Amino acid sequence: MIESCLLPFLKIRLNVLRIAEGTTDNRDVGDLSLGQAIAELAATDRALYSPAPFDIPLSQWRNIAFHGNYDVRGRRIRCQYGNRRLHRFECTPTQLLDVMKYTNDVYYVHKVAYEIFGIDNTDRVLQVRKASGDSRVVHDFDFDFNTYTILAYSIVASGFRILNAGRRGVRWMLLLEDLHGCTKADIKRTLKEALISYMVHVNFLHLQALIRSRGTSHRLSFRAEMRSSKVELLPGEHSAYAIGKNFRVDDSSGD
Repeated sequence: MIESCLLPFLKIRLNVLRIAEGTTDNRDVGDLSLGQAIAELAATDRALYSPAPFDIPLSQWRNIAFHGNYDVRGRRIRCQYGNRRLHRFECTPTQLLDVMKYTNDVYYVHKVAYEIFGIDNTDRVLQVRKASGDSRVVHDFDFDFNTYTILAYSIVASGFRILNAGRRGVRWMLLLEDLHGCTKADIKRTLKEALISYMVHVNFLHLQALIRSRGTSHRLSFRAEMRSSKVELLPGEHSAYAIGKNFRVDDSSGD
């Protein structure tokens, strides 16, 4: 989950830092691996991405877990990482749990920073919209920013790269890349789960996606609607959304 959840925010931060430094070409940022992104950010914030007391980059913790480069011996966990030069160390289950908690904190800090950055720059976005003839007000932008972020992040965190995105009326048109080479059935299931959090905010969804996966392309279409119903969650409570009963997804697919 380090790669799926944290990497999108690391790339956003890299883009912002490069722009602040005057770099005009950031096209390579989208292709950076977790290790490459952390290595570049560590040039100014090494301690943030290499938690104490081990001073090991989060990308290497991910590699240790992903490649199974550890061995549990009672209350000690022996780990190793590195390609050209092999590094070995030991930690306790408590220390490993501390690293996991710290990683979650790092992710949360980046997520909140991204949201604050969006809100702080609302006026500039509105200026650009006004210049282009878009007259929507502030709360419309705030809602769009939040819901679009939820949709994009849910898709990226589920193992997809967004290559292109657009809207035709209420219908989303997406071009995605499956980063894990999943089967068509797994892609459909994963996307359904990823779309639920977005659905809760907008109540209606129509999305068509073309997904590239290991040389094959899959076309999937999702339609969903939240319908309000009178459900007594607590005695005397009024109408509420019954997600379990009212969340409907109709999908059609074809290669």
